[in-house]
Amino acid sequence: PVSDFFLQEVVICYDEFNDAVINAVNTSSELLGQTCATGNPPYNWTLFPTGAGTCTETVDEVPVLTVSGGGAFTVGLEVMDQFGCSSQSFQDFLVAEAPIPEIGFFQTSVCLPTQVEIINTTIGAASFELEVPGFVIPVNFNSPFILDVQYPGIYEAEFTVTSIEGCAVTLDIEDAFEAWYPPVADFTTDPETIDIL
Repeated sequence: PVSDFFLQEVVICYDEFNDAVINAVNTSSELLGQTCATGNPPYNWTLFPTGAGTCTETVDEVPVLTVSGGGAFTVGLEVMDQFGCSSQSFQDFLVAEAPIPEIGFFQTSVCLPTQVEIINTTIGAASFELEVPGFVIPVNFNSPFILDVQYPGIYEAEFTVTSIEGCAVTLDIEDAFEAWYPPVADFTTDPETIDIL
């Protein structure tokens, strides 16, 4: 039988809360009538150097392969037919840690006109991009970055950080900052009456 597969991604990202999931697509010979529980399991997947593995029974079945932590890894696939004949194939991949987006919006007043100071304290990013509707903010802006706010409203932001390996994380911020017109102070006097208190 022919052992062949491809990985949907050769750089896979993980973070402290989620392991890296390896998505392999099996394009090997179709073997019928074999199960993982019988003597010749049809599709044996192994992760190197961890040695973790799993078995799938058809080419359409997706193997469950995960890695916690970063580094260089290899997936191996051994295909074995009912007669014990087998072949193997291997694919290398990299597991990289996703950056952690951290950004703060600080303002001394919500009354227009106002300024918002943006502080980027992201860890592990090679590039970052901040989108706030109505503003032009350069990619990889210098922190602190000052926005001059002229219009009232509650402003949303989308902050995307990308590691050197290409792992991207997007943080959606519904209420990044707000700005409002100050109240209008107005009064009138009546020249006919003067009340002294």
